[in-house]
Amino acid sequence: MNKAFFLTGSIVALAVATSAQAQEGIDPTDRAVGGEIVVTAQKREQRLTDVPSAISVVGAEDLEQFQAASLTDIAAKVPGLQVDSGGTPGQATVTLRGIAALGASTTVGTYIDEAPIGSSSIYARSGQFAADLLPYDLERIEILKGPQGTLYGASSIGGLLKYVTRDPDLNRSEYRAGGDVFDIASSGDLGYSGRVGVNLPVVEGKLALRASYSYRATPGFVDNVSNGDRDINDYSQQSARVAALWQASPDFSLEFAGLWQKVKADGYGETRLLIPEPYLSGTAPIPPGALQPLGDGRSTSVTLPSLFENELLYLTATAKADLGFADFVSATSYSDSRTYQYGDFTDVYGPLIPLLTGGPGLSAFYITLDLQKFTQEFRFSTADGGAPFQWLIGGFYTHEKSGNQQVVTAQNLDRSPIAGLDPLATAGLPSTYDEYAVFGQASYTFADVFEIGGGLRWARNEQDFRQISDSAAGLVPTADDPGSSSEEVVTWSGFARYAIAPRASLYARVATGYRPGGPNVILPNIPTSVGSDRLTNYELGVKADILDNRASIEASVFQMDWTDIQLSVSTGGVSHFDNAGSARARGVEIGASIRPDDRFSVGLNAAYTHAKLLDDAPGGNGLAGDRLPAVPKFSASITPQYDFPLGGDWTGSIATSMRFVGDRYSATPSSANAIKLPDYTAFDLSLRASNERWTAQIYVRNLTDNRGLLSGAVSTSAFGTRNYVTAVPIQPRTIGLAVDFKY
Repeated sequence: MNKAFFLTGSIVALAVATSAQAQEGIDPTDRAVGGEIVVTAQKREQRLTDVPSAISVVGAEDLEQFQAASLTDIAAKVPGLQVDSGGTPGQATVTLRGIAALGASTTVGTYIDEAPIGSSSIYARSGQFAADLLPYDLERIEILKGPQGTLYGASSIGGLLKYVTRDPDLNRSEYRAGGDVFDIASSGDLGYSGRVGVNLPVVEGKLALRASYSYRATPGFVDNVSNGDRDINDYSQQSARVAALWQASPDFSLEFAGLWQKVKADGYGETRLLIPEPYLSGTAPIPPGALQPLGDGRSTSVTLPSLFENELLYLTATAKADLGFADFVSATSYSDSRTYQYGDFTDVYGPLIPLLTGGPGLSAFYITLDLQKFTQEFRFSTADGGAPFQWLIGGFYTHEKSGNQQVVTAQNLDRSPIAGLDPLATAGLPSTYDEYAVFGQASYTFADVFEIGGGLRWARNEQDFRQISDSAAGLVPTADDPGSSSEEVVTWSGFARYAIAPRASLYARVATGYRPGGPNVILPNIPTSVGSDRLTNYELGVKADILDNRASIEASVFQMDWTDIQLSVSTGGVSHFDNAGSARARGVEIGASIRPDDRFSVGLNAAYTHAKLLDDAPGGNGLAGDRLPAVPKFSASITPQYDFPLGGDWTGSIATSMRFVGDRYSATPSSANAIKLPDYTAFDLSLRASNERWTAQIYVRNLTDNRGLLSGAVSTSAFGTRNYVTAVPIQPRTIGLAVDFKY
């Protein structure tokens, strides 16, 4: 958990835009043309090789191959994707192409099918929480690189994660069930999961239902040395989905879907690293080798418990019609997300208590977030997907209502409230966010080989919030004040693509995006609002399926220019917003996959990203030339797989994965409390046997039990002195047995 009390919370190169595994073996339910992957990145179905931008695709089979249960399980295998975990699924900051969430809101948008989830407001703390769907009813995840402001709108300046779920099948019944048991090194308990799914054509060719449910219990592996409790970071995940598809006529369909998910954790997967005495005081940089692990290296020390819960309800209605002159889509969504986070902050605010009471005390920090979001999109597009002239025009509206309640407690050693001092500080930040947008995109293809096009989006957002704060110790000002803001933004894109072969093309793309600003917290000498930040991406690339589709290759080289960066600036433990300076990210994403015969395949993914500040940032947030935080310069994965017959209708496979993540900084290097997280390499292994109905699997994640770190930060007291480093390690070696059945 972030130990601060927030009031706000290049050259053409070869790269595989799909994950290596996605190109090695496409799930049978993936829609494909001639064995090629089909995506909806431009809000219409296209072959991946025909889309003039960098995209990665992770299919359902890839998620199941190593029993992935969160974004951290796939991040290292997708070029340019970095996920900094807060210790549980759902507590994560997602970074694409070096564009980290330096402010309170996210830089990477999230869609489920046709509609966004999560907030665009700066008061919903979307930069610290990500949608971590438990993957059983997913068809694929599309990772769109670079700003997606034209077609997808706000808060996608780094890119977009798009979860594509399975549609009900109108003609075929399907029954699925499965489960697994697994053991995590350093844990005293077994983990387990179960999952079921069904698809039923109620009226064949006209009406079908699909439903699924999955549950996963993951045991803890972090011990609490302060009281001897073991495995304190266990958590559970539940997910359920129901969808109904009505094909009223060949020209009209209507689909209703509901998704529910809950994550509940009894602790965070955080460990502690001890800071040697010479570095506890002052601001001297802490050398990476100076930090010493607490206990066995998978230990922490807390007096009060750490808790996390997130519950999401997501409802959609999607109508599609063939109007003859155009295809029409209406996408309506409503989501209700509630998040609760509680943690021990005694080391942060506990030192204040003796000054106020004369005796020691405990302090906890908890935050309750709730977000209700309604969206409506209408769009019309070319009816003939193969016509030279392609066009799309649409309108979008969203209304968000969010709550953000934060409390710092003052407790006696027996955990009872300290009379007259508890709560030590409170802050309520209710807000609303309304956005209206119109957008369009058009392209023309000359002689079936050269396509040129572009897009434009106009958006206006209007925001209101209220700052309700109080503190018995004067930590925050006493206030009950309103604030508001409004803003109009235009984003655009342009692209060109040249087909050098039926399944190979070169492309160039320029695209812009923005992250909304909003009303600022009310503090002396602080601007009443903060503006949006903007980003422009320049990209060159090449994509090809070659050797009779036995090999795939994609190239992308990019430069991202980020201006008016939106920052959270902390003063005395209280944060406000500011726009400051600019940054630049340049990089190369490279990869390939090849299947020389029907049995053996190998994939390679790699990314080099150099992201740095171009100007000094206020509040000690960095100096010009500093690397941006949470961004490894280099990451790579290699994924060989060998398939072989086992007799009868059974086949076997051996799949391995090596993933390397380079060193990263927890903050800009010149920041007083930045630490350098070392690089790590992890190996995964999967042994599978399957036929048309059954799949049995033994899998191992982190085979060598590497102790690499996903994230880390220096904990400081309310007086600014250093305490220790909190770090989230990659999950220890996990060995599991999974069985799945489908009929």
